[in-house]
Amino acid sequence: MVIGVDLGATNIHAGLVEKDGTIIEEVVAHHGKGKDTVACQITDIIKAFHAKSPSIKKMGLVCAGPMNIEDGTLIQPTNFRSWGVVPIVDIIEKATGLKVFFDNDATAAALAEGWVGKAKGLSTFMSITLGTGVGTGVVLNNKIHRSTSGGSEWGHIIMARQGLYRCGCGNTGCVETYCSATALTHLARDHGMNVISAEDVCILAMKKNPVALDVLNVYSEFLAVALYNYIMILNPEMIIIGG
Repeated sequence: MVIGVDLGATNIHAGLVEKDGTIIEEVVAHHGKGKDTVACQITDIIKAFHAKSPSIKKMGLVCAGPMNIEDGTLIQPTNFRSWGVVPIVDIIEKATGLKVFFDNDATAAALAEGWVGKAKGLSTFMSITLGTGVGTGVVLNNKIHRSTSGGSEWGHIIMARQGLYRCGCGNTGCVETYCSATALTHLARDHGMNVISAEDVCILAMKKNPVALDVLNVYSEFLAVALYNYIMILNPEMIIIGG
């Protein structure tokens, strides 16, 4: 058994995971934005899991980049640009005593899909995580495709000169600014909807709210354009959408 931790832009997802990929227990915790606060939150969650299963020696930690996987650092990550360079692996290892395996979150999602998920048995596929941003993981001929920043940052391919908002990476017009859950919320507000989250839009759409349905149609067209471009680049056997 191991501990897995996903540091997202909004939440920390963590779980106890068996060798076959079965999640025994899961925790989702909203985090603060300060690097020290977040590190303490992650450490507390890990220690709580470790107390329940003291035989655990290893854990996995994933996050959006940019990052240096080899030395275990985050490098002005898109979701926390004010952090600068953070030796996140060293911090967690010293605080918990566990061996930490570090990777890009979207890359890890693709690996999981190929291991125990929808892409099991496929050689070329892509996983897309729609959340606060857009994460992309690419497996090409049974090998993970990596950029120099640690993952496949295809969520920052430019779709247009101007997006629905300025991306966390600093650019405008990224796929992320059209296809993320954040983008869906912005799009709904632009259509006059009083919503807090993408979930609100989806709930209203399920209730056949006409404005919500129109918003989701526009959003779906944006997502279709992104997927089409990914298909032209990769020609995958499958694209898995999650988040």
